[in-house]
Amino acid sequence: MNTTAALSRVADTNPDAVQHLTDQYIALLDHDHRLVRLNACWMLGHVRADPAASRLDDVRINDDDERVRSRAAWTLTEIDQLY
Repeated sequence: MNTTAALSRVADTNPDAVQHLTDQYIALLDHDHRLVRLNACWMLGHVRADPAASRLDDVRINDDDERVRSRAAWTLTEIDQLY
């Protein structure tokens, strides 16, 4: 959880430094802990991870946590993929 939070902060100021982690963060959208999923959304939004769009749309609609759903919607707007 702390690692995902820290890397999300890095992505906010230096997205190129963490761009290579996009696939791992897409996988974290299925993590059991809501804060890990929330941080994954943050990071994916900051790097504008277009490959994550369809998975993020699913999270936006189906995640159990309202904050995660909201952050997934924000992420989609960051990558211009909100359906």
